[in-house]
Amino acid sequence: MSLDTMVRNIKSEINLIEKVLDQVEEKQKDIEKLVEKLLNCQGHVFTSGVGTSAFTAGRFSHLLSCSGIPSTFLNPATMLHGGSGAIKPGDVVVIISKGGESGEMVELSKISKGRGATVICLTENGESTLARTCDFVVEIKVSGADIRSVIATGSSLAFSAFLDGICGMIVEKVGFDEDSFKLIHPGGAVGKSLKEGDR
Repeated sequence: MSLDTMVRNIKSEINLIEKVLDQVEEKQKDIEKLVEKLLNCQGHVFTSGVGTSAFTAGRFSHLLSCSGIPSTFLNPATMLHGGSGAIKPGDVVVIISKGGESGEMVELSKISKGRGATVICLTENGESTLARTCDFVVEIKVSGADIRSVIATGSSLAFSAFLDGICGMIVEKVGFDEDSFKLIHPGGAVGKSLKEGDR
């Protein structure tokens, strides 16, 4: 066992994040459109994914809620068994899928559109089956840092970094209301520091 492996993995992830950063300018219109759709959502923002993408989607949903956009993660294990009934017209469904060929996500996209929601896909493959079913696709290249090219370490980190940037833009746009955040985040060290700030 060698730390060289760990160092090599971390360096490859840093390089991948830089590659994502290099794509931001060319994807400016798509990024601005994504932020606009999230800000103008008249209903609820749902996120979903399978495998590692499910955790990326759940994280994004949580951060959206922290940023002022009501959001819920849609569990892939239940969405095809009635859970997708929560989706209604005016909602936005954000699906994260690196390859865009996950059958569950393709079905979710079709169901969501059938229920009147806007479906957004974040993927590396803009020509995938999933991408072809969505209303709007944001294509970001995230390959190059996954362990053995199959364990989604780097790609999930890269998607998360991209989505963190989206949350930052949303907070800048809507403004950060510390009093409102204090109400929804009373727990932990963050909640404690906010309370101490009142003194």
